[in-house]
Amino acid sequence: QNHVPTINGTAGYDDVRKVLFVIIQLMVVTLGISYVFVIGDQQSYSRVVWLLRSEPDNFRQIIPFPGDFHFAVHALMAIHILWWKYLVEDLLWRSQFDVSSIHETWDRVDLYNRHRHCYETVIVAILAYVTEVFSTEDLADPVALMETVSANNGSMTSLLHFLYDFGLPWLGFRNAIRGNNSVKMDSMYCIYLDWYRAAGKYL
Repeated sequence: QNHVPTINGTAGYDDVRKVLFVIIQLMVVTLGISYVFVIGDQQSYSRVVWLLRSEPDNFRQIIPFPGDFHFAVHALMAIHILWWKYLVEDLLWRSQFDVSSIHETWDRVDLYNRHRHCYETVIVAILAYVTEVFSTEDLADPVALMETVSANNGSMTSLLHFLYDFGLPWLGFRNAIRGNNSVKMDSMYCIYLDWYRAAGKYL
């Protein structure tokens, strides 16, 4: 396998191969459709792409499309792994916001909506706070702002680092999906790969 070994499910090449053969049998052989779009989460999309590269004659009728909203879920999971102990846990404890439903361990995609709501609120709250502290001109130049702040305010540096390097890019990616902005989405994939490596997540 070309990724972390997984026996079955969307991460397993054997299962993905079986599904593709069933799709080809139904859509191409039975219904006579020349090409079939196959849309899946990032994990299954990645497996399909690798199968097309390694077995092009078997799957030449398949055109894979990634499920970007699902990719955004895993991006938020990476943020949660990287920032829970460093910032988010303390913010929730001090504000008593979502303390009963958001915890350090998050290993199920079906819990995404509660985490999405939590992190959207945290991001907007931090943004509202920093707009009261800094001018619009300061906020428009995050690199200069963080250099200035880092000299004497570690807590504010953490807030700005989270906001500019994680929170706003994640929100921007979700908005890019809704707006079909492929340029912004493609640029975000490069950033997300670093998040995944740092968080120990795999595609």
